[in-house]
Amino acid sequence: MAKARKEGPKEDPISSGTPVQGDPGGWEYTLLVALVAIGLFWYAFGYESRNGIGGGVPPQAQAQSEPRKLGAAVRFTGTQFLISNNDAFIWSNCELEINGGIVRGGYQFTAPVIQAQSTSTVGAMQFAKSEGERFNPVSMKANSFSIACDTPQGKGHFFGEWK
Repeated sequence: MAKARKEGPKEDPISSGTPVQGDPGGWEYTLLVALVAIGLFWYAFGYESRNGIGGGVPPQAQAQSEPRKLGAAVRFTGTQFLISNNDAFIWSNCELEINGGIVRGGYQFTAPVIQAQSTSTVGAMQFAKSEGERFNPVSMKANSFSIACDTPQGKGHFFGEWK
């Protein structure tokens, strides 16, 4: 019968500085982590595509992401807004806003379509805030007007102010 081996207390490899097989450690692991981090940083922030455009964004995508300035004119009669589409194409999904701020907080109205080379009329009291408060032309002043809509060339916008 074999005698049982008596082992002494086990030494903690972390406090003794002795690397344990299979544990990540040493300069190889540090080098690997550093190279991966540099590669991820280069990919996320410094990558240039083969055609020389930074970030690998094709020119068509850059042009489509910039909103097109609409050929619009807006008049206020005191009770109605006259919105003229002076472009040769229709505007669709039009978000109209009176007195909007940096964060949309004005009075809004959605027009499904505004025809090309035409003028549309929208009553002032059709504009409302998200909470339901209506624009009252008797007690409020229209200071600014914005239009954001879809065009055949992508997104379009207009902004105008009255003094």
